[in-house]
Formats: sequence, C-alpha cells, structure tokens
Amino acid sequence: MKPIILTKFKPFWFDGNLYFKKVDSPKEVKELMKEYNNDYLTIRRARIMSGNSLPTTDIIPHFGFYREYRGKTTLGLWIDAYDQEKYFLPITKMKKLLIWIKSFINL
Repeated sequence: MKPIILTKFKPFWFDGNLYFKKVDSPKEVKELMKEYNNDYLTIRRARIMSGNSLPTTDIIPHFGFYREYRGKTTLGLWIDAYDQEKYFLPITKMKKLLIWIKSFINL
C-alpha cells in the first residue's frame, strides 16, 4: 500500500472580526475555526480582497468579511482549488478513508 500524499499547506491571510492574521499552518487553521465555532460554511464565504479569479502566483491571498473584500473568489473556492479542505475539517474515520481513497485516484 502506498503512503498517503497530502497536499502542501498553502498560507493565506484572514481578516474578520474574530480572527485577523496570516494563517500559515494547519495549527492556525484550527485556531481560526475555533474562533468561528467550527462553522466551516461561514469561513468558506469569506471573499478575496480583489480580483475575479484564483491567485495563480505565490502571493498570499487575503480573504475576509469586510466591505473591501469584494472579489468573486471565496475562501471556499480557494480551499477546493488547492485541495486544502483536509486542514479545515476535523479528522474523522470517514475523512481518513476519503484521503486514503483520493491518494489512489491521484496516482
């Protein structure tokens, strides 16, 4: 059996009333989620500061809930595009199984 290959964590900036700083590790994602009562759907609605598409460079994207965050890309779209969901959802047996299955699909 091959080992599970996890996608590298991609940092981002989050700007909200309860949490506002650079998120550059899975540990900080847990802190962010804790501040928002693990409300994953709310976190996914945060919008990018500007632009209409996903960032394609190594520039750290800024997401937030304030008025200046008007881009069409949400944090949820970014999470999906860069396969970052595993860092936001709690590890469960089902999630471990899905990660394991996905590792075979991406061979």
